[in-house]
Amino acid sequence: MSAAGATASSPRPALPRLVAVEWRKMLDTRASLWLVAITALGVVGIAIAQAATATGSDAEAGSIFQTCCGIASILLPIVVILLVTSEWSQRAGLITFALVPARSRVIAAKLMAAVLLVAITVVVSLILALICGGAIGEGTALSGADAANGALYLLINVVIGFSLGLLFMSSPLAIVLMFAAPIVISVVGAISASINDVTQWFDQSELPDLISANASIDWGRVGVTALVWAALPLVLGLVRLQRSDID
Repeated sequence: MSAAGATASSPRPALPRLVAVEWRKMLDTRASLWLVAITALGVVGIAIAQAATATGSDAEAGSIFQTCCGIASILLPIVVILLVTSEWSQRAGLITFALVPARSRVIAAKLMAAVLLVAITVVVSLILALICGGAIGEGTALSGADAANGALYLLINVVIGFSLGLLFMSSPLAIVLMFAAPIVISVVGAISASINDVTQWFDQSELPDLISANASIDWGRVGVTALVWAALPLVLGLVRLQRSDID
């Protein structure tokens, strides 16, 4: 039997197996391992420090959990960017998409691995916040809104990183835009009130309110920001991936 015939007759790998492969690839480089390790150390250190030094509600589990999500949102998007762009930066795309010709299934597996990373981080942060709040801080008070908003903030930031990595297929470019673009948009919005009326809808300035105590959240702006920075680049990246040549 020819190689082509063998490949054609082979069953395609199940999605859970693809997710497991992408999960391993996500943590299989020194850069990613260091980023995850630094994130873990930062989350643990900040949780302990906040519980020990803060007062009132800031030392309760709800506030500590939201702070943990904020710390995790700094570096975890970079881990996800490296996962997405590895097919091009490490020139592994030709092998990956030869073994799994349906490119959308590979991207779906990568996205699921990224969401799994968020879920594990949220669970660990919840446990850590409850332990620190109860043992060192002012208590284990943690509302459902605190938990949901913290998890949503981390998820949005990670998906933004994923989408930018898929759209630009370049680690340096996606990482720079991840951090620099919101600053540039904020500076442009500061030019005049009329410009700010437009840019405030997608400058990401509303997202930190998700993890700010007693902040009034404008859910309309949060939704538009997520659409502009996460959903739109994801769709455009999928279109580009389907039409581009893999070499």
